[in-house]
Amino acid sequence: PIEKMELMEWVALLGDTRTSLAILICWKTASRWAEVAALGREQFILVEEEEIIIDWFTTPKGKRANPFSPSRWVVIKGHLTADIFGMLRAVGPFTRLHPWGTS
Repeated sequence: PIEKMELMEWVALLGDTRTSLAILICWKTASRWAEVAALGREQFILVEEEEIIIDWFTTPKGKRANPFSPSRWVVIKGHLTADIFGMLRAVGPFTRLHPWGTS
């Protein structure tokens, strides 16, 4: 597994905010790239700088899920949350977080 310091060095080298944001969300939530890349701006609820809620309902596997299931919601808290919050504000509106898929 990658350590936080190694992750931040790698993210700093990328220079692309959307790619960096997607990688941080993958790392923070232990999610698949395809699920994170498919997230739209409306799926992020920015509660405060130290709390972000993600609605996974429109991700590839989420479409088959129960819309009332608590597992479709993920709360991001703790270290790196403020960084993710700032990046989400910086990228503005988007329909898909990242254009790269897994195929």
